[in-house]
Amino acid sequence: MPGQVPRDWRSFSVFLAANALLSYVPLPVPAQIGLGFAGIVLPLLLFSRSNNAPPARGKETCGREMMALPPAWLAGVGVAAILGLRFFNLTAFRPWPSGDEALQGYFAIDLIRKWDWRFFYTTGQHPPLLIWMLTFFFRAFQSPFFNLWFLPAAFSAAFVFAAYAAARKVFSESFSILFVCLLGFSFWPLYFGRNCVQGMLVPFFEAVGFYLLACLWKSKAGPRKNLWAAVLGAWTGLGSLTYTSWFIVLVVFAFLLWREGIRGRRANLKPFFIFGAFLPLGLSPWAWAAVREQFGGYVFGASFLSGFFNWKDQLGTSLSYITSLFWGPLKGPAGYGPVWGGMLNPVLASCFALGLLEMVRYWKKPAIQATAFVFLLFLAPGMLSADHVEMFRIIQDLPLLLLITALGLSRLLGNLRFSRRPIALALLLGLSLGLDFHHLLKAKGDALISPGRLPLVQDENYWAYLKLKPVAQTQGPGWVFTDFILLSHDHTLAVATYPFNAAENPKLADREPAWAAILSNVHYASFLAKRFPGSRWYPVTPSPAGDGGMAVGIIPVTAQNREGLQGWLKVHRYFHRLGVEAENMMNNPERYRAALLELPKGYGLVAGDPFLESCFGEWAAQYHYGLRYDGNIRCLQRAIRKGYPSANLYYKLGGFYWMNRQLKEARNAYRMAARSVPNYTNALEVLDYLDHRPPGGPVSVH
Repeated sequence: MPGQVPRDWRSFSVFLAANALLSYVPLPVPAQIGLGFAGIVLPLLLFSRSNNAPPARGKETCGREMMALPPAWLAGVGVAAILGLRFFNLTAFRPWPSGDEALQGYFAIDLIRKWDWRFFYTTGQHPPLLIWMLTFFFRAFQSPFFNLWFLPAAFSAAFVFAAYAAARKVFSESFSILFVCLLGFSFWPLYFGRNCVQGMLVPFFEAVGFYLLACLWKSKAGPRKNLWAAVLGAWTGLGSLTYTSWFIVLVVFAFLLWREGIRGRRANLKPFFIFGAFLPLGLSPWAWAAVREQFGGYVFGASFLSGFFNWKDQLGTSLSYITSLFWGPLKGPAGYGPVWGGMLNPVLASCFALGLLEMVRYWKKPAIQATAFVFLLFLAPGMLSADHVEMFRIIQDLPLLLLITALGLSRLLGNLRFSRRPIALALLLGLSLGLDFHHLLKAKGDALISPGRLPLVQDENYWAYLKLKPVAQTQGPGWVFTDFILLSHDHTLAVATYPFNAAENPKLADREPAWAAILSNVHYASFLAKRFPGSRWYPVTPSPAGDGGMAVGIIPVTAQNREGLQGWLKVHRYFHRLGVEAENMMNNPERYRAALLELPKGYGLVAGDPFLESCFGEWAAQYHYGLRYDGNIRCLQRAIRKGYPSANLYYKLGGFYWMNRQLKEARNAYRMAARSVPNYTNALEVLDYLDHRPPGGPVSVH
């Protein structure tokens, strides 16, 4: 059909222009809507109604060999490139882990000291598999950055090869190679392999599941088919250890088996029932923990059913999960999402549009209908949430997204001369990889050091690490007290310093360090500098907050202060335990109440030490004691009375008084903060606002 070539390429050109404008040009929302309709939706409708008759039977796009297979040496180069893109610059791709990544390492480190069988972690109630694996890495290897980032890269690479194996069970070899090229060299598969969070496990587990499903379908009825059904059931159950969104994959596998069982003249639901019988083998740990640890608080709270979000929030979030795939989110930045356009660059997004046309072309085929249904179903965990956009909630749609893209790309190439197809493919993939590689570099973040020799990473923990690492290199391990800080400052420093932190690393417990370090509020530095002569203190908050920010202190360990610092070790472990519990109990009202009842019992550990009194008061003031803030106020009052009467404590006290509608007391607390020496808080600005604000006007107190 000679007329087909220009029509497909003209369609591709229209989609490419529209996708490029929507991805890279900042346009007003009405213009985006208009361009999306005129450049994407309308052409899709028009092209789908044009002469789109399918070719002869047996010539389906993904079932025929569309080009010559690459020689072995070229395939080897491709495999090496797939691995190289994932492991090259592994520990320096980003200068610093995110708070979410460090939290996984924080839990793993805690398990090294004392193993427990907690199943759900963090307020998101994430399953434990990643944390259990990280425990091995933190035991075995010194580099915390390698420990955090090796597993994502390994699972990203394993996903590509597992997906290729699954594709070869169903598609032609040339189409499978085209599919694996998109999996190996596109932004999303590369990017999720750089993030150490639970969702990165899903694609590999999913690809293996599809491979098992394909093996089951290809087997004739009998013991072998039943065996594949049993293995698929057990594997699908084990997937519950990866990430919460896995359950939509479980539903899809069950649906596909049931659908296959009722099709045809002779229905055979036996594989479906065998799958269901072996599913509990892998699923039972999750089910048992869901009852014991009360799973569901976070899932309910993140949806519109919680009552925290209105229909506009829900609509904006739901649509953003779709627009993030192609052009970028509508609602704020997407967590682990695109930073330049969409997850698909304009070239691949245009191929995806052609893939949709190809699906319309073969719509009567049950496999095409099932693909469309599964693609939409995989979006459900994201689209049903209302709190924010987080791309790992729909990571299970990655294989389907690129499968449809490969379908469109093969359609684009399919009517070229056979000899020209490799050239056209190389040009298209080269342009796509160039765009995605640039996107990957933009997602990498800031460099370690700016031209002016100042760190660009806006993280106080990173700035503190830059001060501590040289000390560890010259003086060996030290006591690094990282857990006296509040939860809002995250745990990245605790994870990064673990290899040389004798206060946390059991391998270093018998060392007698020559130095110690403390990360604390900057206002404590002047008190602690007097207490520890010879200590050095460095502000480390790039943009100080209302309470003045943080400082790191490096203290020489001497005969005079060694015993006191050793006493801090026990208290530090107590604060570490508080931190672990606090990160895991936010969605469990019973455990939260139990923690509040237990908290006063720890006061005996800090009583009499002014620094520890201050830290304990700040920590206790983080909790909610009821509708009013009297409990928080009492915690801070005791911290000021028995600890260091620093400006940051007065500043926080004023904030709680204000929220408690005790305006006179709030002003007095802010005045005390302003009069303190030193004072790095925003107390003067708050007092000025309180004196000139309109009646009933709001105020920011933190």
